Amino acid sequence: MVIQGWEEGVPGMAVGGTRRLVIPPNLAYGDRGVANASGVYVVPPNTTLVFIVQLVSDAGAA
Repeated sequence: MVIQGWEEGVPGMAVGGTRRLVIPPNLAYGDRGVANASGVYVVPPNTTLVFIVQLVSDAGAA
């Protein structure tokens, strides 16, 4: 499953391009967060996520 913030933030990127995605909780994991098998949160609830994304190839371009 890809979070909605990625679905909205990556389209339109050019190969070789870099983009900073700041994804609010409602477009990421919301109030659920993400816990590992031990129940420890690896992404706490209501966390804003920040990614630096570089598009290195486009599988659909071939």
